[in-house]
Amino acid sequence: MIDGVHFGRHLCVVALGISIDGTKHPLGLVEGSTENTTVVTDLLTDLRERGLDNDPARSWSYRRR
Repeated sequence: MIDGVHFGRHLCVVALGISIDGTKHPLGLVEGSTENTTVVTDLLTDLRERGLDNDPARSWSYRRR
């Protein structure tokens, strides 16, 4: 999950991994002025370069309603 979190006048973009039991695991954090494509792409590229498995067969989401 990618989300922007405001801390005062700063915006931090965070990448979270969520396990099967719903536990959130912080994977990466960057400061940006907005949640724009460049900031998110750079964050995801950094995660991949640090060894995060981004196999689409393992990437899925489910939102409970």
